[in-house]
Amino acid sequence: MAWRALAALSLLLCFSSSCCDDTQDYFLSETVINNVVLDPQTGRIYVGAVNNIYQLNYKLQLESSAVTGPKKDNPHCTPPITAQCTDAKDMDNINKLLLVNSANGNLVVCGSLFRGICSLLNLNSVDKQVYYSDTKKEKTYVASTEESVTVVGVISYFIDDDTNANLSVFLVGKGYGSSDSAKLISTRLLQEYGEMDVFENMVDASTVQASPFVQRYLHDFRHAFRDNGYIYFLFSRTLGTSDSRKITFIARLCENDHHYYSYTELQLNCSVKTEQQENTYNKVQAAYLARPGEVLAREIIPSNLNDKVLFAVFSADEDGGNSALCMYPLSSINARLKEVIESCYIGEVLEDEKPKTVYSPYISKPEAICKTKRDKEMVKGYKCGAEFLPSPLASKPEYALAVKPIYTRNDMLTAVAVAVENEHTVAFLGTSGADVLKVSSWYRPHVE
Repeated sequence: MAWRALAALSLLLCFSSSCCDDTQDYFLSETVINNVVLDPQTGRIYVGAVNNIYQLNYKLQLESSAVTGPKKDNPHCTPPITAQCTDAKDMDNINKLLLVNSANGNLVVCGSLFRGICSLLNLNSVDKQVYYSDTKKEKTYVASTEESVTVVGVISYFIDDDTNANLSVFLVGKGYGSSDSAKLISTRLLQEYGEMDVFENMVDASTVQASPFVQRYLHDFRHAFRDNGYIYFLFSRTLGTSDSRKITFIARLCENDHHYYSYTELQLNCSVKTEQQENTYNKVQAAYLARPGEVLAREIIPSNLNDKVLFAVFSADEDGGNSALCMYPLSSINARLKEVIESCYIGEVLEDEKPKTVYSPYISKPEAICKTKRDKEMVKGYKCGAEFLPSPLASKPEYALAVKPIYTRNDMLTAVAVAVENEHTVAFLGTSGADVLKVSSWYRPHVE
């Protein structure tokens, strides 16, 4: 994971300076870097590393730091760790999640110690702890104790139906860990509210959070973002069969969805077919959401030049022998999601009575859905789903959103960031060898 974080740091620095000019500025961490985030309001950079959190200014000068480990722990013991945990030993704290919460002035920090609990640090000075507790038990375990399990998150909101209180939360996507909480997706409080604690889960949705399916699909989360009232998670997973190959999906749900009724997965394909063979890049590694420059926008989204585009890098297999960059207009993702959801809601089925466009991956009978024929106009009134509508849903492979790669490479692409210079879109790609590539001239890519 270290090479991915190092590449991400390089790209973030390139992006913040627009063009990777030669510079003597650098920051050297004493331990492996796990996550890097930028506060767009201040330009500060926050680095989540093993046992340390660093706060840097835009020149990469250290402003503040916090030590997070090593500390006495054992993944099989319930925090707080006491003398009763006889097998506790000094363990590193791997940073699993780092989120900027500008509205509250906090940095959300989740690590691998103590069952993956989190803390809140002051954005202006990370050595000042705003909140931390290791006594709240399982309800506040957020991240993972295992280094290989990926965790992503995004800041959002949650409106209490009873009091109409607007609560600050973050949504988390987490893969399967043998010692972890089984929740695939969770909504976590960022404040105390009534009898609920900070980091407590706000939503119980057994169909999305059920552990047998989390273990079956082995999700590998890579990115999360919010846009126009929706939350998106990008990940790869197996299809739950004997085939262990992972396929990429983007999941969407409405913000403030108290039951995850709107949760829907759309398969994303990144492949190119020649006379000799078809090269399929099935496993997403990293992604970046951005508005492209006018030149590229006129090529790929001429009907909506202000549309955002998801730039994603994929590998063909686990060893990363081949990889590619693909682009997905967000409007195309939403349009395909609308198509498959409406098809299910109005009861479109095949001759064998199985759903035409979707299945339900987190129930025991994944194709025992979409049987009821509903009026299409009525369905439009439930854009975020409802208790009486089928959920959760996932698109069938034949309804995947498929695009051709813009750029391919014979090694592992691990990170991507995008900038616009004079209405021209430039992508910075990180590799497993810690190189940074600058890609432009999209349909005949020029690489520096």
